[in-house]
Amino acid sequence: MSRRRFEYTRDTSNKFWEVWQEGTSHRVRFGRIGTDGQERGKVHPSERACRQAILRLVASKLAKGYREVGARKAREVCNVCGRVLSRSMEGPLCDDCGKRRQAALKAWQTRREETAAVAMPVKDPKRQEAGRKAWKTIRKKEAEKKPPKKWMSAV
Repeated sequence: MSRRRFEYTRDTSNKFWEVWQEGTSHRVRFGRIGTDGQERGKVHPSERACRQAILRLVASKLAKGYREVGARKAREVCNVCGRVLSRSMEGPLCDDCGKRRQAALKAWQTRREETAAVAMPVKDPKRQEAGRKAWKTIRKKEAEKKPPKKWMSAV
């Protein structure tokens, strides 16, 4: 796998992160842009496991806001459908997926409000008092049915 370089430049941050594969291990170099940075490595049981680990690391860096630079610059794609985003589209979703997501969110909120309105118990003091009396009566009857405890007598 060739070397991939990612950069993060926001506010006061000005960092880079590089990753590449060497057989069954991968190497990572990171630091401030303009410096040599630090280098770390990790050995994996197989080349496939190494590639999967690299893809997980790359996904993590992209989620944190890093952007790939260099020859293999990644194009901005929609997180849902994979369509290439144009410059007019902002965020991780294309216009169609963004609209569908908003519609789904609105429908979910409506359903939640409807079920919450139905599931809310009505506080009726008379019914609550009747329920308390019923439970007291049931407990009293159960207590009467139980035989008194017999303690072991000294033999």
